[in-house]
Amino acid sequence: MKKLILVLLAAMTFNANAALITLTTDKAEYNVGDTINVTVNALDLLPNGVKTFFYGFNSSIAINSSLISYDVNSIQDLGALGDMPELNLSNNAFDFVSLNAIQNINAMFIPFFNGAEAAQTGLDAISLFSFQLMALDVGTVELSLFEAQLSNAFGFPLVGVGNEGVSFTIAEVLKHLVR
Repeated sequence: MKKLILVLLAAMTFNANAALITLTTDKAEYNVGDTINVTVNALDLLPNGVKTFFYGFNSSIAINSSLISYDVNSIQDLGALGDMPELNLSNNAFDFVSLNAIQNINAMFIPFFNGAEAAQTGLDAISLFSFQLMALDVGTVELSLFEAQLSNAFGFPLVGVGNEGVSFTIAEVLKHLVR
């Protein structure tokens, strides 16, 4: 009986339709002093017409560049898990930002309470959350996800979820000479 339960749990966590968690920015090039809007997305959720639902996510982004600073108050949930998800933010303004989220338990029991399935139905891609950075100095910045997971309804990570970072350039603002 134990083996049967373990096999069933393993089957529920296996995801043949591997999703991808990505970072995107609103532009590829910024000037010193600009605000950089970063969005964390889940992609490839509807390959071959088979929907991959997730009920939680965990993502940690390395922010360890002297070229940027992180605004700790800028993080925004973008509704991928439905109404009022349970969010847990941990960050260090100099090193990383990490957000863990799960579907609100009310979505399982209260009719008309929108949960993850209502938010994700029919979508191949959905935005998870966003945050802002400030461009401090000239150079190229590469942001990477050092942890990225989507989880099933039981809280187990979906197997085969990949991740992809983003890079952008910060240029110096050229001041025009006035004659």
